Amino acid sequence: MHGLVDSLYVKELAHKTHRALTGLALKGYSTGGRCYGYRSVQTPDGVLWEVDETQAVIIRRIFEMAAAGISLKKIAKMLNAEQVPPPRPRKGRIPSWCANGVRAMLRNETYVGVKIWNREKFVRGRSKKRVARPRPENEWKRVESPALRIIDHELWEKVQQVLAWKTEHYSRGGGVVGRVSNHMLTGILHCSECGGLLTIVSGYHKGRNAKYGCANYANRGTCGNDLRVSEAQLQEQLLTHLQELVISEVDFAVEEYARQVQIELSDVTTRLAADRQRKAKLDAELGRLWAAFAAGGGEFESLRGEIAQRDEELRQINGRLLAPRPESLDLAKIKKLVMKELNDLPSLMNDDVPAARTWLARRASTITMTPAGAGKTRYYAVDGTWNLGTMSDWGGCGGWI
Repeated sequence: MHGLVDSLYVKELAHKTHRALTGLALKGYSTGGRCYGYRSVQTPDGVLWEVDETQAVIIRRIFEMAAAGISLKKIAKMLNAEQVPPPRPRKGRIPSWCANGVRAMLRNETYVGVKIWNREKFVRGRSKKRVARPRPENEWKRVESPALRIIDHELWEKVQQVLAWKTEHYSRGGGVVGRVSNHMLTGILHCSECGGLLTIVSGYHKGRNAKYGCANYANRGTCGNDLRVSEAQLQEQLLTHLQELVISEVDFAVEEYARQVQIELSDVTTRLAADRQRKAKLDAELGRLWAAFAAGGGEFESLRGEIAQRDEELRQINGRLLAPRPESLDLAKIKKLVMKELNDLPSLMNDDVPAARTWLARRASTITMTPAGAGKTRYYAVDGTWNLGTMSDWGGCGGWI
């Protein structure tokens, strides 16, 4: 009887505690725990969260990098290289960021001003440890908290679209987002005979003679295309053409910018000539005013006002004359630097393969690979086009272009 009563008491106590915490959550108060990007502030009615701007800067940067297509692992590595303090340093371990922690942040709706209560419940397993288990989504309580918003809805939606796209194209059996192929062309190439994807079918690890082949032939036997071509050969075949297109786009952009600069120069030259004339006139007037001031002629306040007025105008003119002008840009040097980097486009893209693959997939039509040749000279003939879009679209490549 005592055991039954104690069991009922514990269940009733848990129910009352949960009900009280629900009331706090719906009023916007903290129900315990911590969240990176916020600090706790004690009030007479409870604990409130407020944005920690130092950590908020890191969160915005993480979202911007994710929106640009940079992989979760690459983001974590960049933060660790810069020695950015991680959210929860663990005792006995070197403090560091990990891909799982970055992924959890990118899914946390608190950063967009929505707190979710009752998402999980804790149960005790066989080990007697409390383990979090998800509740049905219809039991969740969403509380709008504009004061906690760190990122805007536009950036949030862009990141969720990128994560959803990666999940759809690269997750294995609906697995986690960060578990994707380490091969740049996977998910982009299609077999001409069956329409299936060309994937790495041998030498799976990078640097071990990885080869692309028809996945349906290798895994299902439903296609007759048995041609296998090395990853290095396919990358050279496809990316050489892409490199030529990108270089032509950059060349055109630099030439167009130079043309626009020449148009600006005609207006700037006219304005600068007028400023120089006005500067000479002001210098002469200031000389006369200071001479009158030294001789003690005229009203003191009036002279001081006239001098101050001309000094201010002269300061503005000097600022415009000293400001960088379009002709100060060395377009030839800029073009040479860009071309030098782009001449080794495959190496640039291999610095962050997931980001490069995402960028390529969004800018490629269906690329069909058709077996051609005979015997040892067999190869893949490529049919497809690159859609480079505009220069402003290239920011989604993750920073390698």
